[in-house]
Amino acid sequence: MTHQAQNKQIMNNKDYTHLWQQVEEMEQQSLPKSASEIVNTILKQAITDKNTPQVIKSLIHQGKYDLAIDAENDTLMFHNLKQMLATTNDVVEQSVINSMLAELYLQYYNKDRWSIYHRTQLADFVPADMKEWTKNNFFDKVVTHANASLTAQAELEQTEVKTYKTV
Repeated sequence: MTHQAQNKQIMNNKDYTHLWQQVEEMEQQSLPKSASEIVNTILKQAITDKNTPQVIKSLIHQGKYDLAIDAENDTLMFHNLKQMLATTNDVVEQSVINSMLAELYLQYYNKDRWSIYHRTQLADFVPADMKEWTKNNFFDKVVTHANASLTAQAELEQTEVKTYKTV
C-alpha cells in the first residue's frame, strides 16, 4: 500500500468516528441489536470504501453483538468471516481474516475442549455443522487458516501497522 493510500485510509477512519460513537452509546445503553445495526452500516460502508481496518473492526464487533443477541448462535461469526473472505480481493484483508479464523477456531475448541475430545475421531470427513467436529477437524482448520494468513508475506511486510490502529 502506498503512503498516499495509507493517508487516505487514515482520513477515512475519521469519517467513521461518529458512527462508532453511536455504537458505543448503544452498547452503554445495553442495546446490542441497535449497536449491531449501526455496525452493519459501518461494515457496508467500509467494504465500499475498501477500508480494511474498518472492515476488520466491524466484523469483530458484529460477532460480539451477534453473540449478545443470541448466545446459542456461536458459529455465526465464522460464517460471516468466511463470507467476507470469499468476497474480498485484498490480500492483506484476506490474511487478517484468515488469522482471525485460525484464532477463533482455536478459541472455540478450547472453550468446548472436554466434550470435543471425547468425540469419535472422523477421518477424511468434516461435518457441515462445526458443533459436531472432532479435535482433528478443528486442528486442521486452525493450521489451514494460520498458513493462509501468511501467504502474502511481501504485502504484509509492506503494510504499516499504524494503518490498523483503529482495530
